[in-house]
Amino acid sequence: MIIFLSVLFTLVGLTSAVLVVTNKTPMNGALFLIVTLFTVAANYVLLTAEFLAAVQIIVYAGAIMVLIVFVIQLIGFHPVASALQKQTPLALVVVSLVFVQVAFFTLRSLPELTSEAPLAGPTLDHAHSFSQLLFTKYLVPFEIASVLLLVAILGTVLLAQHKGVRE
Repeated sequence: MIIFLSVLFTLVGLTSAVLVVTNKTPMNGALFLIVTLFTVAANYVLLTAEFLAAVQIIVYAGAIMVLIVFVIQLIGFHPVASALQKQTPLALVVVSLVFVQVAFFTLRSLPELTSEAPLAGPTLDHAHSFSQLLFTKYLVPFEIASVLLLVAILGTVLLAQHKGVRE
């Protein structure tokens, strides 16, 4: 049953990920990205990584997607059709290579997925050890990432204001 659900969530996630890239409307692409992030969180739950699933939903599907939708609305993005048509052959090659790679690693790990070994249950030690590492050893990279996000948001707002002045 777990394998069936995992395959189902993965197929829904891959379909919505393809729709993110192929959709012509940026807002619809952002909504499909939210579906993709939720399916990743569902797979985390199936792997008994509830903390990562909660972080996936709260941080990525919540906070980051709000920022992305805000930026899309602020800038008013309109894609250029001719540039997309030129990239189609290269995109097909890259998608094919990624598909072959995913299929290879999935088939390679299939015996591990079907083994009868019980999965470890969730404990508070996982979240505690994760938070200890995040706020001790990896505090500087965590703060650098947050500063980079802040700079990106400020840059987007400045670009949008500058665009509004010219029009």
